Formats: sequence, C-alpha cells, structure tokens
Amino acid sequence: MRLTPHASRLTRINRTLSSLIAGHRALLRGRNRSELFDNICHVLVETGGYRFAWISSTEPNKHSENVVSAAGFDRGQPEEKATAYTSESDPSTAFTETNRSGEEPLGHGAINVDCLYQQLHYSSAPWSSIGFPLRVNGKVLAYLNIFAEDLNGFDHDEVVLLEQMTDDLCYGLTTLMTRNERDTAQRELADTIVQRAIILESIPDIAYQIDNESKLVVWNKRMVSVTKYSGDELSNKPALEFFPKQHQQKVALAIQEVYRNGYADVKANLLTKSGDSIPYHINGTLVKNEQNQIIGITGVGRDLSEQYKIEREKTQLQRQLQQSQKMEAIGQLAGGIAHDFNNILASILGFTNLASEQCKQYDDAKLTEHLHQIQVSGTHAREIVAQILEYSRDSEINLVPVQLHSLIDDFTKILNSSMPSRIKINYRWAPDSYLIMANPVQLNQVLLNLCINARDAIYDRGEIDIKLNIRSSLEVECTSCRKMISGDYVELSVRDSGKGIQYFHIEKIFNPFFSTKEASRGSGMGLSMAHRIIHNHQGHIGVDSIPGKGSTFRLLFPRYDENLEAPCKSANRTDQSTGQPKRGRILIVDDDQSIVFFETELLEGHGFDVLAFTDSEQSFETFKRDPMCFDLLITDHTMPKMTGLELAGKVCSIRPELPVILCSGHHLDTDNDSLTAMGINTYLQKPTDIDLLLHTIEKLI
Repeated sequence: MRLTPHASRLTRINRTLSSLIAGHRALLRGRNRSELFDNICHVLVETGGYRFAWISSTEPNKHSENVVSAAGFDRGQPEEKATAYTSESDPSTAFTETNRSGEEPLGHGAINVDCLYQQLHYSSAPWSSIGFPLRVNGKVLAYLNIFAEDLNGFDHDEVVLLEQMTDDLCYGLTTLMTRNERDTAQRELADTIVQRAIILESIPDIAYQIDNESKLVVWNKRMVSVTKYSGDELSNKPALEFFPKQHQQKVALAIQEVYRNGYADVKANLLTKSGDSIPYHINGTLVKNEQNQIIGITGVGRDLSEQYKIEREKTQLQRQLQQSQKMEAIGQLAGGIAHDFNNILASILGFTNLASEQCKQYDDAKLTEHLHQIQVSGTHAREIVAQILEYSRDSEINLVPVQLHSLIDDFTKILNSSMPSRIKINYRWAPDSYLIMANPVQLNQVLLNLCINARDAIYDRGEIDIKLNIRSSLEVECTSCRKMISGDYVELSVRDSGKGIQYFHIEKIFNPFFSTKEASRGSGMGLSMAHRIIHNHQGHIGVDSIPGKGSTFRLLFPRYDENLEAPCKSANRTDQSTGQPKRGRILIVDDDQSIVFFETELLEGHGFDVLAFTDSEQSFETFKRDPMCFDLLITDHTMPKMTGLELAGKVCSIRPELPVILCSGHHLDTDNDSLTAMGINTYLQKPTDIDLLLHTIEKLI
C-alpha cells in the first residue's frame, strides 16, 4: 500500500530518530576514530534507511575528498562514483543547484542548519544529498555525507535530527581524541618514566627528588645501597636527616639557593643508617609540573671518597718528596760544612799534638794540661763532625738476624747502671718471636739516644718504659719520612713521663741541628741519625706526644722470616792498628795550607823527607820530572783543578807501583776494590788520627 506523504514523512523522522539513538550506542562502542566512523555510517544506512553514507577527510586547500568510512554501496559498485561537492568556506555559503523539475532545493534559506544540500541525478535517477562538517575544537576534520533516493529526501525536522546526530558525533570524536591524546600522553609519560628510571638506575651516583617540604619522594637503587635504608624508610624522610648536624646548615642554605637561582651544589657528608659518614658532592635543580608550578628539587650526588683518597695520597707524596728533598739538601750542606771543618780540626789537633810532644821536653805540667784539654775538645768536635758526615752519606751496613728482645735485655742492663736512681726503667715484652734484620751496634746507638732524650725530658722523678709489640695489619704515617705504611711490624717503643713535645716541633725534630734542649745539652744530631739508621733498616718511626704528660717514640721494623735468606750489606772498614813508620820521601798534596804545614811538620818530625804542594797540577808536573824519587803519595780528594783520584790516576799511569793514600773530609761512594783499581792503596777519613796515619805509612813504605 502506498503511504501518504504525511505518513512517509513520519516514517523517515522515526527512522532518523532511531538512527540518533543507535548513534549514541555507536559512540559508546567506538574505540577509535575509524571504528566510530564505520558505526555511524552503518547506522545511517541500516537504521535510518538512507541509500549511501560515508565520511571523508579533506586535505587543506583541496576539493577532492578521501573516503575513510562508508556504508550502503552495492557489491561491485565503486565508492569513488559517489562524489560530493564542498566549499572551502563555511558550509552555509554552499552553492545551490536547480533540479530538472525546476524546484528550489532545501538550503540555508529554508532551514537554519549548518549543512550542504544538493539535488542531482545519478545513473539517470533523481537523488538528494546532504553533508555535515565534523568540527573538533573549531576545526573541520571531516565531512559526513548522506544520500537519499529522492529529490526531496530531507525535510526540516529530519535535518535537525541529523544535525543533532552530527553534533553528538563531533562530541564523541572530541572525547575519543581527548582520550586518545591522554592515553598517548600517559604512554609517553610512562615511557619517559621508564627511560628515566633506567637512566637513574644505571648511573653510579645517587639520584633523588624532594618535594617543597624537603621530603624525599623519588630515589634510585644506589641511594638504597649507600644509605642502607629500605624504601619505606626513605619515603618522605626529611632531607636534612641524611646529614650530620655540622653539615645541615650549609645543606639548608643550598636548598634555599636552588629556590632562588634554580640550581645549587654542596659538599657534605652523607649519613648512612649505620652511622657511617661518606663525603658527597650533591647538586639540585628545580622541578616544575605541566602548569609550570614548582613541585620540588631533583639532583644527583657523587661519592667523593675515592677523589679525596687520591688527593690525600697526592698530598702525602708531595710531603714525602719535600721531606726527602729537604733531608737531602741538609745532608749535602752538612757534608760540605763537615769537610771544611775537618780541615780546620786536622790542623788544630795536629799542631796540638806537636805542641804536646815539644812540651814534654820542658816539663811544663800546666801547659801540657791545657794542650790536653784542647785535644779532648778537638776529639769531641771530630766525633760530632763524624756524625754529620755519617748523616750526609748513604753508607751501607751489615744486617744480620737479631732477636730484638735479647738485644734489649743486654741494653737495659747497661742502661740501668748509667741512669740516675730517680728514673725507673721498665722493660716489657710478651712471649713471641721478635726476629728482625738489624745492625746491633747501630740499634744500640739509636736506643741510647732515645733513652738519653727521655732522661733529659724528665727533670725530677719519672719513668722510661721500653716495650716490644707485634703490630699486625698496621696502617700509619711515618713521622720522620711522612710515608703511609701498612703491614706487619715489630714495634719497639720508648716512652717517658717527661714534659712532652709541642705539636709544632714534632715535624722538625728529625732535622739535623734542631733541638729543644738547652744549647749545652744537645747537638741536634741524635734523632736525625736515628731517622737515617732506622730507614736503612727498612723501618719507620712514629712519635706520639702530649705536652706535660710525656712522649712515645715507636720504632717499626719489618718482621724477618728466618726461612728466607736475608740480604747482607757490607760497610767499608779501616784497620785501626798502630805501628812505627819507615823512612822515605813523601809527596803531600792538599789545597788547605794549614794541613800541608801540619803534615809536613809531623812527618819530618818522624824522620821522613817531605815535599808538599797546595796545587795538584803543580805537584804532578814536579812528579813527572823525577817519578822515582818518591816513596809515597798522600793526597786530598776534593781540590780545584785536579781531584785526588785524577792525580792518583795520572801518577799511577807513570809509576803503577807507587803507594797512594787518599784523604777526604767527604764520604766516598766507592768501595775498596774500586779504589784499588784506581791506584789507591788506602783511604783515610779526615781529620785523620795521627797514629793511624803513621801506621799506614809504615805499612806502605
């Protein structure tokens, strides 16, 4: 039965209303834009009864459309046949087209809607179409196109419902895009968080974030491992509680500076849960949210322990180098002074000896006593110079295995008898092996010096404690050489109950000539000799002192394993026997006029014929003229123009069998075999003992 126009209109409106309702459900089911567009197109065809429906997107400034969703096309009917016309401007300005019957199409003048309407013929059949722009945030993203198989397929009420459906579609599209953008943003944020977490966990530094109340809200695993706190304990923990009280103020000031300037850094100790304190360099920058609001501070902290260790080692090496250079310079200076002073002493002692011999003829007891006192003082001076020379040279010593407790047993027996009765000597050692490689004579010398210093530090009554210990895994700084040492050592300590040493003096006490005693009680060479002797034993010295309570000197020696072969170092020794000289002609060469005069007087007084020179080159020229007239050459070593070794070499090249005595106020870093190869028969240290000199001459001539 054919429907009346009114009934037909109501039927179309009902179908359109049903499409509107079905479109709401489609909006709820759409998970993405493509699915949403497909659902709407099918609703319009299947529920609304329209012939075609499609949604097309238009590129900017283009008239041709790209169909993205469609419904209602018969099988085999290409979609590109369906073409709509749009305007670059607002749809309300769209053109109109008169159909073949001459009726005016439905347009903007007939209804107040935002759409494109046209009448056309498709495949020689009457059609009508309507298009709605799909706007999101004021921008047209696509068009909804609907076709009906009727020139007047859309009336006013139907168009209003379709526009409502279009508005719902735009709203759904906006919601979907917003949701998609939010989901994308959340995924990107999640990816960013994951990437940031990966970065934070991969760096060797601690990473953190605190809120505006300075409470910890973000941290990495490194912070957990360093602080030893669990995640729950770290959460919302106040930042200042990670630092000791003495550092909290500067950390608080650094936090304030971040809020003022956007960045700050600070060096402070980080406290762990166990109470350990670790030096850290921590920086911080402001953190803002999407609304550009400050939400806290983030940054990283780097452990400075290794850097500080390297800096300490560097400083320690610099101090060791400075100490070594200082001691070397003092040694060279001391050696030079001792050489010149030896020449003076040689003259004083030599002429005093000659004067004493002559005084015996006049039987002048008083003058003889005066000369004897000069000899005593000169001999004492010679001993001091010998100490200076000993300090200035790196002589070799014999080291043998020594049980240290046995050596100290013998030493304390002698010490008890020589110390004042008001000073008590205590010696303690636990049963153990105190075997070390040592030179007993030199160790006794060091011990005696330390005990004499302890005695002088005790003005009235007091005690000297001598103690032996085994120190395992020791880590300490040597007071005399400034080197950090570690390992197992035998410790020999000497403690006194005297006045102690001021801290600013401790770094100087091992310097030659430095002494805190009165000028008449010490030369300042004792501890410098102790430094040299102990370090020649591969040992070290530690000093602890409290002013007013006493001092402790700790001698540290490497423990000796008796199953290992000990290195043996040899020192040059000189025969001390005496004898009567033989007659002969002696060539004396020395650049010091007083020594030349003294030796000439001495040897001529003992029946020798002496020819003496202060110029080594002149002496050699004289020798070349008659090499066979000399029986012995006595030469100083350190001379201008030509040294004693050079002179001896030239003399021996002419007359190899001629005996040569080399004298020097310096120590020669040459052994006896090397001297013999250079033509030297005997080496004598200045100032030379007269009896030794005469005995040596007797053996060689």
